Amino acid sequence: MIAVVSAILGCMGLPPIARAAYSTLDVPGSTETTLLGVSGNRIVGIYRIGEGNWTGAIYDGTSWTTLNHPGALYTVPYSVSGDVIVGTYNDSGAQRGFELTSGTWSNVLYPGAAYTSPYGVWGNKIVGTYPDANDNYHGFLRDGPYWQTLDYPGAVTTYAEGVSGSRIIGQYVASPGGNPRGFIFDGNNWTSLSAAWAPGTAAFGVDGSNVVGVAFVNGDAARTGFLYNNGTWTSLTFPGMAVTEAYDISGNTVVGTYRDGAGRYHGFVLSIPEPSGCVVVVVGMCVLIRSRRPSVRPGLDLLDERNQ
Repeated sequence: MIAVVSAILGCMGLPPIARAAYSTLDVPGSTETTLLGVSGNRIVGIYRIGEGNWTGAIYDGTSWTTLNHPGALYTVPYSVSGDVIVGTYNDSGAQRGFELTSGTWSNVLYPGAAYTSPYGVWGNKIVGTYPDANDNYHGFLRDGPYWQTLDYPGAVTTYAEGVSGSRIIGQYVASPGGNPRGFIFDGNNWTSLSAAWAPGTAAFGVDGSNVVGVAFVNGDAARTGFLYNNGTWTSLTFPGMAVTEAYDISGNTVVGTYRDGAGRYHGFVLSIPEPSGCVVVVVGMCVLIRSRRPSVRPGLDLLDERNQ
């Protein structure tokens, strides 16, 4: 079963989150920081100094620790769950997926795939994407020793980005050159997520019924984060910034990045007030809007777009 959920704006914008709820969190001494995952008081992300390569980092609520796979050129931790971190690293020009559990590194590779990109972890479940022999991308779920391919019905590309319990979220592209759409998969049914104020939508983080992601308003010029919860949409925009990207959520804490006026990225932490603002939504089948396609994973294709 497939359901499509679109936000219908009933006013000149979405209800804002209070300015005081946002705070910048950068690795000390860094030129740029992007926060990608959160679990309790642990946050993972990447940073760089000057124009150097991006480096992985962990924040425990008090101090930062650099995270680099042994021998890797660079490491990107995308998600954390307790003492487990997953992500990717580049080893002599080859991208590989990793799982780091209590200090022990192990590779993550979908059977038969050239490489695998793990993007989300929850307990013993890992989700992400892998390319087939024709370079078409498919989502996957690894639940303990068991692997499962996840393809949004009829999509040409599927990325599984996050997992919480039985809920898996991510994004898909319905046709070549089309805009990305977010999705929720509960193990049986697929729900498509489309923010009506933007031509493209991607879901990146999930905790229970809360889903966060990015609405691609105008390509690289304007992007907003969003919070979605059972039909309620809330915009997430760092005050005064044209680009805000929300990547993960744990409890009432959202992490992500915003771009300043000089084009530099900074990490942010957002405490969500209760209850969040809402807008009118409609649930049902609809025709997806098409326009010029944003990058499938802008903001999270960090090695390609930001490691320049």
